[in-house]
Amino acid sequence: MKSSTGRYRILAVAILTLGVGVAAPANASPATKFVPAAITDPAGDVYDDDDEPTDAPYADIVSANGRSGAGNLVLTYKTAKALSPLDDPNWESDNTFTDFLLDTNADGDADFTVEYAVLDGEQYVDVYQVDDQDDPPALCSGVAAFTSGTHSATVPLSCLGNPSSLGYRVETVYDQDVDDDSSLAAYDVAPETGFAKVN
Repeated sequence: MKSSTGRYRILAVAILTLGVGVAAPANASPATKFVPAAITDPAGDVYDDDDEPTDAPYADIVSANGRSGAGNLVLTYKTAKALSPLDDPNWESDNTFTDFLLDTNADGDADFTVEYAVLDGEQYVDVYQVDDQDDPPALCSGVAAFTSGTHSATVPLSCLGNPSSLGYRVETVYDQDVDDDSSLAAYDVAPETGFAKVN
């Protein structure tokens, strides 16, 4: 598992779902309906730490998808501009990562988060249970990839308890200038409310 102390992002998840330019999902009943799996997101809807619009195309989600099969969950997304995290120095920042939030019981709340990031020059994927622990251990690791402009995270379904239904939401956090201590992070989320269905 590649993550290190402090890289678990539940606090950033809370920031994203409570503000930062996006609407928080409404409380949902167990009968929550997921939106279709393959989703599109408008370009140019990225906000910074001051909750102001910002031009950050490498954080700007334009499409995402979630698929399951052969014992694995594959989560993907594309941004307005494509660049491998290994070629972008801003991904070396602790303030650059992507979380895939997973709803495994259709209650409208995240049960797991899949962290996709870079550490020590390598991409990694780790899975965490969403709970009230300050520094919870990673439950398992997955496979991170960037191919043909698409970011992907693959994790074993067994790590999630082999749920019968799955919803996902993608949240990007992007340090716009790793060399500037005053740089503001950029944020985007898709879908903007609720979860998309994993096929």
